[in-house]
Amino acid sequence: MKKVIILTIIFIFCFTGLCQGQGLNFNVNESMLEALKSINADTFRQLYGADGSGIKVAIIDTGVDVSHPDLQKTTQGKVKITEYMDFTDEGYVNTKISVIPKNNRVTADGKNYDVAGIDTRCGIFHIGFFKESQLDKNSPIWQDVNRNGRNDDIFGVLVADSALPGIYDTVYVDTNQNFDFSDEEPLKVYSTDYKWASFGKDNPATDYVEESSFVVSTVDINGNFVNLSFDGNGHGTHVAGIIAANGRLYGTAPGVELMAIKAISSSGEGNWEDIFNGIDYAVKQGADIINVSIGDLVASKEGHKAQLNFLKEISMESDVLIVVAAGNSGPGLSTAYDADDNE
Repeated sequence: MKKVIILTIIFIFCFTGLCQGQGLNFNVNESMLEALKSINADTFRQLYGADGSGIKVAIIDTGVDVSHPDLQKTTQGKVKITEYMDFTDEGYVNTKISVIPKNNRVTADGKNYDVAGIDTRCGIFHIGFFKESQLDKNSPIWQDVNRNGRNDDIFGVLVADSALPGIYDTVYVDTNQNFDFSDEEPLKVYSTDYKWASFGKDNPATDYVEESSFVVSTVDINGNFVNLSFDGNGHGTHVAGIIAANGRLYGTAPGVELMAIKAISSSGEGNWEDIFNGIDYAVKQGADIINVSIGDLVASKEGHKAQLNFLKEISMESDVLIVVAAGNSGPGLSTAYDADDNE
């Protein structure tokens, strides 16, 4: 049985360099090294030979950019991000429309798509549309997931039953908007094959990353909906990097595996019900540590006490360490709000 720990996160913006749609404007390596030095991370590794290997950390946040080069592998060569779950509705796509292919094409909402080479075991596809307008305008990427300067793009989403008739398990997203699903990467639920795709295409000549990676976090077996999950904010990615980066940058524990659990939208808005659901999910999926770095959502003393009670209860019922950022809402520079709880 382990205690809930209330911590102040002192590493601010150490890992934003390659988040979606953001550019480098300071020395990220230097910032990260100074942050790690301040907590004697290297000394700890040298003394105990520990880098987090064998530990699974759940990040409850805005999602994580699975394409980030420093979040690909652990120090043991294992996949870094092993699970992705989404408790927001930001990437929810209604795919209840049923279509029967004819001459390798399907039509929905007046749009005609090529499905050549895509198999459906029962002969029926499901189709829907992901719209940029689903994102909040206050997100760092505005509502522009493909970084083309517009916020009104619509992307077709096809769902197929690739293995068993009537059991829908594979998703195709028309990321390049050419009305052709056959040139798209077939995606299953991320945790089954660790595949992802991207909206937009990066221009290596610029300082910005002009694409947004996404995964499929949920596929309804009846084909009626899917969840496309991504970090349109960057906060969840920088938290993941501070904890676990292993590449050009090194985080505090580069050997850990990560569970990306999205409970906050791209605008940074959210609610504690989604956060609690994310924590509960992480516990049931075997997380060793759960990180919640979203103190700004604490709105009242009563609400704060309810949050603390939930965290203490779930922590005492399981062998999991829950780390909650104290936030940056204190009365002065580098101070945090009072946890108001002696336990």
